[in-house]
Amino acid sequence: MRSTRDGMVASGLVVAVVAVSVVSGKSVLALVACLGMAALVVAPLVGAWNLRNVDARRVLPAEIYAGRPAQGWLVLRNGRRYGPAMAVEVTDEYGAVAEVVRVPPGAEVRRPATWTFRRRGEVTLGRLTVRSVFPFGLSRHVCVVGEPARLTVWAAPASGVVAVAEGALVGTEAARGEGGSGDFEGLRPWRSGDATRRVHWRTTARVGELMVALRARETGRDREVIVEDCSGVGWERELSRATGAVDRTIRSGRGVRLVLPGDLRTRVPSGVQSGEPGRRTLLDLLATLPQREQSP
Repeated sequence: MRSTRDGMVASGLVVAVVAVSVVSGKSVLALVACLGMAALVVAPLVGAWNLRNVDARRVLPAEIYAGRPAQGWLVLRNGRRYGPAMAVEVTDEYGAVAEVVRVPPGAEVRRPATWTFRRRGEVTLGRLTVRSVFPFGLSRHVCVVGEPARLTVWAAPASGVVAVAEGALVGTEAARGEGGSGDFEGLRPWRSGDATRRVHWRTTARVGELMVALRARETGRDREVIVEDCSGVGWERELSRATGAVDRTIRSGRGVRLVLPGDLRTRVPSGVQSGEPGRRTLLDLLATLPQREQSP
């Protein structure tokens, strides 16, 4: 990345030296060679000064979901009292990039940046790397700035209908047997003991096996979200479905009681969670549950 102004200044200097050489009768070649040698000496010093007292930071969105682009900002600050920072590029290890042509002294410049995290869970972001080829593009100057950041990436929320692979079990938001009577949340294969009225006949006709509609069990305004015990891809699908159910329910003004498989139940806060604090608590919990590998 190069500064247009920097290129114009360098070109102007060359033209000026040539003009002086012609007028004075000196060797143009010798003077240009001296100018090039001087640039090789001066460029590292000017380049290092260009990044002096330059800092950068991230501004991340409040909610980040796995597999979805997170739009935020990279902010570059020039802490010097004199002299702008020129032709600067800021990057981090997750692919966010920002280019800034000029940062005035004592000022901040922000540029939009995008992060994408493939997996849910807790993520630690390292420090930011600042690069510049100012003044002449002869060398690259690099410094590491900012502070590490920790964040929680939520599972991508699944929509209301969940695709079911043959033989797979999908978690319910209903009691087993008769089930609930709340919102439609997805489908699963029919199991012994399911009521006939719960069969979803249109899907059954399409896939060639009995499919049961899953509906939320509600008590008053509250809902119980049950996460089935499974592993591998099915476990990640369960967490995405539960994330979507918790998010939609609490945003609608109702409370949620989360039910996890036996070995994870101690992690769930007691009682019904509601409001924005309850929503964030449950989504953080679902995001940080351990992965379950598919048994061979």
